[in-house]
Amino acid sequence: MRFNPLPGVRLYWSNDRNFFNSIVAQVMPVKRFLKIMKILHLNDNYKIPKKGEIGFERLYKLEPMLDHLYSCFKKLFHPARYLSVDEYMVGFKGRRCLEQYMPNKPIKRGFKIWVIACAGTGYCLGPSVYEGKEEGGNSYKFLGEFVIEKLAAPYERLGNCLFFDNFFSNVVMMKNLLRKNLFACATIRQTRKFFPKDKLAADKTLKMGESDIIIGEDIGISKWKGRGKKCVTVTSTMCNAESKCFVLRTNNKGVRESVPCPESIRD
Repeated sequence: MRFNPLPGVRLYWSNDRNFFNSIVAQVMPVKRFLKIMKILHLNDNYKIPKKGEIGFERLYKLEPMLDHLYSCFKKLFHPARYLSVDEYMVGFKGRRCLEQYMPNKPIKRGFKIWVIACAGTGYCLGPSVYEGKEEGGNSYKFLGEFVIEKLAAPYERLGNCLFFDNFFSNVVMMKNLLRKNLFACATIRQTRKFFPKDKLAADKTLKMGESDIIIGEDIGISKWKGRGKKCVTVTSTMCNAESKCFVLRTNNKGVRESVPCPESIRD
């Protein structure tokens, strides 16, 4: 049904050859399908904790299925050392308390899901549905920090390397991950708390291919100017901030040329 959407469910069993789908119709009769859809439950409605009670979950009705999927994702695939964490939007235009509106995303309205995946294959290892601003409680200053620690918990002490963007990153979290033998490489916002902005060169002083670095306490921060006026800033516990490589960039004349780049930004 997902690959062959129709205006109505009953049309898959229709006598009209324009709609009839033998692959669906041969599985079961339409009456049986509709009856199962009507009474299908994944959890006990009589045991749902009310809001404010211990054990309250907004995804209570789907919790058994989600837990089963999460455990299967981890059992059926052993990822490489490099892992990626990001957010993903699932389109939905109905009315639900978990629905999010993000005007800058390609899918602007729907459910937000945090995902950790194998960076080499893209295989999903641990999705987590965003349940609202209460997620993480008051024990974390940043939502991104809570998400990273939650998704990366099964890989602690294994020496995996995490990649994520500036929504999740801050200097304190990089230190905490390193204590758990988790290496990380991420873009970082210069407005984050404890970010040494005054110790790095200003964006306007750097030309294309130029960079500035800071190293301290096993953490390196690299600022590099590629294209445009703004620089890219990356913090890493994986690479030596002094290590350089070369990448191709288009100059003002439209010609591709090789320019030096910090290894952490290339990665």
